[in-house]
Amino acid sequence: MMRPRVVFAAALVLLTGCSSSLVQPIEPRALTQGSAVPTHFRHLYVANASTVAVYGPGSGTVLRKISGVKPAALAFDSIGNLYVASDTRSDSGVLVYHPGATVSSRKITQSVRYPRALAIDRSDQLYVANGYFNVCVYASGSSTLLRKLKSFFPISIAFDPTDNVDVGSSSGPYGGNNSQVAVFARHSSKTLRIISNGISDPQSIAVDTSGTLYVADTSLSVIAVYPQGATKPLRNITSGVRGPTALSLDSSATYMWPITPRVRSPFTRPENRRRCVRSLRESPGPPR
Repeated sequence: MMRPRVVFAAALVLLTGCSSSLVQPIEPRALTQGSAVPTHFRHLYVANASTVAVYGPGSGTVLRKISGVKPAALAFDSIGNLYVASDTRSDSGVLVYHPGATVSSRKITQSVRYPRALAIDRSDQLYVANGYFNVCVYASGSSTLLRKLKSFFPISIAFDPTDNVDVGSSSGPYGGNNSQVAVFARHSSKTLRIISNGISDPQSIAVDTSGTLYVADTSLSVIAVYPQGATKPLRNITSGVRGPTALSLDSSATYMWPITPRVRSPFTRPENRRRCVRSLRESPGPPR
């Protein structure tokens, strides 16, 4: 069975099997549940402005807290180590925490600068999207740079079923026409294809088990759907979508996205949750 990969960017939400009403009101930068790790690690991790708060399964009480960080993204490897992309003007890096720890075991700093997103593939290689620059890749357990993937202002990362790497990039603050999703070959810096048709601001991307790519485009207010290998969208999902800033797929082929980017955690409101969640089997046309 394929182990699910974890991809988390700032403000992305994965709430598989978790009741949002249990969590105390906060202003999170990112939330994630350890869905890619053993069941005894299934805690809820909330990245706030300067801390990472951890909640036990089904609990609304903070179990422990990681301080001294400015988390921009979170990810887990296959044994439950937590990776925190900390982004400050003077000190950027990825901190690694063993399961249950609040003190980091190591810090990855080589070529890390303004990290925007993290991803870990099935071989536990770490991918760090550096704002304004590139995506840096590190071997499992290593703090030494393995390779770089060329990408202007990368903001989102996903893996397809064959472990190719999809990287969403925006034009950034400089403008221009650099918004795209670049697909890189597995464990390589080779670009397989560039997807730019129908893309303006790919804040979040996800790929399902059939290889279908979903792009949450904030500027266009759509979820663009691309069949495996395609460079043009098959369709755009617009119903219930308004300025989407994050996108995630759960194990039952359901996709979720926040529809109002500037409200406090749209998933804390039941009426928003109903509007944000739609089954792929109910969407216009099946994935191809």
